[in-house]
Amino acid sequence: MWWLIAILAIVAAFFFPRFRNVLLILMGVLVLGFFALYEYQQAEEKASRGRIATTDVQLTETRLIVRSPGAYTLTGRLRNGSAQFSIESLQIRLTLRDCVSKNRCETIGETTQPLSVSVPPGQTRGVEERVYFSDLPSLKGNLEWDYAVVEIRAK
Repeated sequence: MWWLIAILAIVAAFFFPRFRNVLLILMGVLVLGFFALYEYQQAEEKASRGRIATTDVQLTETRLIVRSPGAYTLTGRLRNGSAQFSIESLQIRLTLRDCVSKNRCETIGETTQPLSVSVPPGQTRGVEERVYFSDLPSLKGNLEWDYAVVEIRAK
């Protein structure tokens, strides 16, 4: 449908010089409008990352459940400590370690996992996400893991 309108507008601009001026002005307004919308979205996305500090987010009762080699399920509770903003989503970095002894651990896997969960200010929600690690070697000791919150998006 839009391509048909574009073709008609080009044909009309070719045959009617006055319409050509109107079309140029309309195209300029559309370009400026799209540019303003793009800039607004970029500013909003950047602002959404700085609204809630990582210290205001607590991920508790976390468990990493083995489903199959390289496939896990991360479960836990996500608390939003902010009094003003809702969490839209966050990303965490998960690290797997093979620990032969208490002081001898080797990192065997690392991934950044988005968590799609909406948490209103001052509330807690459950989290359950599938997590995949590729090319994990077989364990020589005990599997240990930890996480760090990398990014929080809020509105």
